[in-house]
Amino acid sequence: LRITWCTRTSKDGILMPEQEHRAGIYGPLGITVLALIACRLGSSLPLSGIDLQYVGRFEAEKVISSLLLERFSIFALGILPWFSALTIIELIVVLLPKSWTQRFAPSGHAEPFSRSVIALALLIAALQGFGVTEAMMQQPKLVSSPGPGFQFPAVAALVAGLACIIGLARVIERQGLGHGFWIMLAASILAQLPSHIGVMLLMLKEGMASPVATIAVIASTVA
Repeated sequence: LRITWCTRTSKDGILMPEQEHRAGIYGPLGITVLALIACRLGSSLPLSGIDLQYVGRFEAEKVISSLLLERFSIFALGILPWFSALTIIELIVVLLPKSWTQRFAPSGHAEPFSRSVIALALLIAALQGFGVTEAMMQQPKLVSSPGPGFQFPAVAALVAGLACIIGLARVIERQGLGHGFWIMLAASILAQLPSHIGVMLLMLKEGMASPVATIAVIASTVA
């Protein structure tokens, strides 16, 4: 007996199999899209104390202005600390005896949402945050009031930004489509492609890069 998919409802208003399948896809897809949009919106929220007029001086080059704003946002660290923590834990699991790693890696490999990976990711984010904010304060006119009053709240905001990214990835993992960690990683890479390509084209226009170098960088970035 061959079962055919039907796009109509029954007389009782019950969804037929194909409509049930579609209805089951739309919900997770919408949640995934909303989580990715929220992540992109966070990339446009600057850290407190950043002089937006400094970023605005690149108004003629919208691509550079957008790229700089993302670098000075609460999501400036992106998913990199989380990826680094996952890599470190995975190396520890591989190199050390299983009896030593059973407590923080019971499955035998690193899990993105395990407590050990998240805790290490937040610690790495804090360390990177101090380095990033220190570099920001060294940039003339970028920070309105350099010092501990800027640095400590900025580091806390960067760590909180990573926590928000992990939370959004967890939402995708539970209620969206696919693996939250890898979707966030792919989305962050794809979101930066237009800006990086635009910067290279602008450098080519200004004579700061040769055509061959520009093509090679763009090709390697896309690849």
